[in-house]
Amino acid sequence: MADRYFIGPNDVGQQNNLKPWAIPDNAYELLRNAYVWRGRVRKRFGAKPFSPGAKAVVGAEQLQSRLRVQLAGAVAGDAFHGFVPLLLGVPEVTPAVGQMFSILGTMFTVNVVGAPIANLMRSDGSILAATFNFVTGAVDILLPPGTVPGGTLVYYYPSLPVMGFTEYELHTINDEQTIAFDTRFAYTVNFNGWNRLGFSVWSGGNADFFWSTTWRGATTADNLLFTSNFVATDGIRYWNGAAWLGTAWAYFETAHGVFLYIDTARIIVPFDGRLLLMNTIEDGVLYQNRCRFSWKGDPTHTNGAGIEDAFREDDPAIGAGWEDVPVQEAIITVQFLRNRLIVYCERSTWELVPTGVDIRPFVWQQLNTELGAESTFSQIPFDSVVLGVGNVGIHACDGNGVKRVDQQIPDEVFEIHNINDGPNRVCGIRDFFTEMAYWTFPSNANKGTTSPYPDRLLVLNYITGAWAFFDDSITTFGYIQNNINNSDTWEADFGLWMDDSSTWQTANIAAKARNVIAGNQEGYVFLIFSTENTNCFSLQITNIATNSVFTVIDHNLKQGEFIKINDCTGFTTFNNAIHMVESVVDSNTFTLAPIAVAGYTGGGTITRVSKIDILTKRFNFYGDKGMNMALTKVDFLVDSTDNGKLTFEYRLSNTQTDNVVAPGALLGTNVLETSPYALVPMEVDQETFWHAMYPQAQGEFVQLHLTLSDLQMQQWELDAGGKRKFVADNDFQLSGITVLTSPLTRF
Repeated sequence: MADRYFIGPNDVGQQNNLKPWAIPDNAYELLRNAYVWRGRVRKRFGAKPFSPGAKAVVGAEQLQSRLRVQLAGAVAGDAFHGFVPLLLGVPEVTPAVGQMFSILGTMFTVNVVGAPIANLMRSDGSILAATFNFVTGAVDILLPPGTVPGGTLVYYYPSLPVMGFTEYELHTINDEQTIAFDTRFAYTVNFNGWNRLGFSVWSGGNADFFWSTTWRGATTADNLLFTSNFVATDGIRYWNGAAWLGTAWAYFETAHGVFLYIDTARIIVPFDGRLLLMNTIEDGVLYQNRCRFSWKGDPTHTNGAGIEDAFREDDPAIGAGWEDVPVQEAIITVQFLRNRLIVYCERSTWELVPTGVDIRPFVWQQLNTELGAESTFSQIPFDSVVLGVGNVGIHACDGNGVKRVDQQIPDEVFEIHNINDGPNRVCGIRDFFTEMAYWTFPSNANKGTTSPYPDRLLVLNYITGAWAFFDDSITTFGYIQNNINNSDTWEADFGLWMDDSSTWQTANIAAKARNVIAGNQEGYVFLIFSTENTNCFSLQITNIATNSVFTVIDHNLKQGEFIKINDCTGFTTFNNAIHMVESVVDSNTFTLAPIAVAGYTGGGTITRVSKIDILTKRFNFYGDKGMNMALTKVDFLVDSTDNGKLTFEYRLSNTQTDNVVAPGALLGTNVLETSPYALVPMEVDQETFWHAMYPQAQGEFVQLHLTLSDLQMQQWELDAGGKRKFVADNDFQLSGITVLTSPLTRF
């Protein structure tokens, strides 16, 4: 007699703290590029390119979504003559292969090292001269006569990693200005895309992320954005709405009239009417456990002698000073929990408590002696707790104590590798729409490569506590008030209705909605969309050499991963297809399957294609009776897609080797189709349906495996409009599993 068992709803996620046979029936040994959400397993979120309003030039959509600098001057007389911004006679950014310029939709790529003048590869196919002087920063581009109007702007793309997003508080309610940083410049959004904000130049490396906070100025009505990348020579600067200004806060005056100054701080935060600096560098000395606080008032105040004195500790009238944590651990990060300020050190957690007495305005209270945080930007605030990534786990502080919340995946935090400033690169954010939390991190799988950048995401459903992992390369997260894509018509925002494959989710495109935004190592910025089934292009193809050798700066790809290529000009054979990475030569070079290549002229982009990989627990519904089991049928309750499919495999007993369903007239194939069956007409009108697989499996345990095969990753069909519809681009949602099973005598 066969038995039927239903498995669902899905609310546990990946669980690895127990053997795969001991986890709950609706838990998973592996959830890769899929996660648990509202009772079902769902394909990972996708992304759309950042598009601020003006409709992008077809084939050049990447230009709006990248951090860029508008060069001084404009096109005149069918030519452009200008300079990359100069500082003391030299370019503010080191010219390098992979950088780019654009005029309208034409891209001019630096694809060779200049000596000192580099010839730019141009996507318009013209043979007219286009050069970039690596010493002076001079840019000279000739244009085909009559093709570009005089006055057209020219943009420069430094191709530097995105190192921070912040929201500058404006006086208008629910209208914050998003500011982005790479290692050199600050940027903000205008109608046409990103552009440089102010004229400040920073000097940090690709692990020096930006901490920013908005606080008052001379009056409480002033909004100043205080910013630090924790590089002493860059100092602490603030944006006043018109310009970046440096600080020169004096904290002490010696008897000889020599002032000691605050160089910088890892953390800047307003609290109890004062501006606080934590983990400071003062007069060249690092005070890693210090909290230095200003007086109550204008932090930019200067005295009669022109000294910025808001932090003067030697003047009792000022009321400023410092309070060190009574341990020698570094202060790593802080976050507010209601009206309390929680401070994470390396291996302990503290609260900074106001006393109400100006002579000593703060004292430290210890909340935990063992658990702290390693990653400054990992903290995520919630209503009742603050989450942070520590060296031994993901920790939650509720104001009374600290505990681990990642007990279901206790070993995964050790996958964050420590080389190349790995802990500094962990960044977290909360997605309010999907009720999820995301952390980007560099995994141990990347330890042996030369790329320092994150390659995975740790994902938490904070309603159910379910965990999962995504493959992606994101340097940092932020928020943006979505005053973009909000015109009166769909066509103005997305193009023709029949050409757009996205789902119109009101919450995600409503004006002023607070969307999650992400940046990567090449300066691309994209919007996270839970309803989008595909990733966004996020890498620029700098060059393609003979035998399919690709130059893609800091690509962070691995052998065996899949990418989609589009918008290549000159040589277009790779366009509109998904390819497997055959080999990785170095951090800037990889190869695809060899074919003869000639004539590539730039503009090409790469999109990472995510491979779903789902592995259930090891089932035995008769284990309590000491019996083996036979599994003859598995029904999957899936959402309907256009042409989606996955490969169904299974593992017997305690092996880690897949068994494939043997094709046959009675057993069918091992392909789980998520599109309606042609021979079942009613499925066309169904949102979900049951589709069956027939494994004919027997053993101590049976484990189910759903993934995309290498063939399926590259398969496509033509839709009604003649466009390629890739199997890997389909959504996937699994609401439940039903198994037909029976007991077997154990031999």
